[in-house]
Amino acid sequence: MTKLQDVYGVFDPQHDAAAAIKFAVIVMLMDRRLRDLSQLLTDGHEVATIGGEPGWEIERRDENVADASYYADWPRDARFRVRIDPEGYSLAYPEMFLDKPSFYNYIKKAINVYVAENSSEAEECKKISSLLL
Repeated sequence: MTKLQDVYGVFDPQHDAAAAIKFAVIVMLMDRRLRDLSQLLTDGHEVATIGGEPGWEIERRDENVADASYYADWPRDARFRVRIDPEGYSLAYPEMFLDKPSFYNYIKKAINVYVAENSSEAEECKKISSLLL
């Protein structure tokens, strides 16, 4: 997984405002959480949050939410929130919100490298790629 760790370039956790998404995606893929990622990418799926160690979490906001009060603190166009627990891993920016295209771009980059290194999981990666259209 050497290439996967380098998918976003140099990792600079104390200066990069996007370090949280980069960290969470890489750790998620290193843990082979493809099924969870597919569910997270499916609008309306009952799995709207995934997380793992060391204290990362990605949450999806569905497009047609009946009770939007939970998302009152989210930026208007945000569809995903990434949070890294500062107790688990220190980042200068431990939380970030992303719109759908921005989030999808981070996933696309990582999935392309992941499938090249894990050809046995090509079907699941193909499914994920189809959700990113």
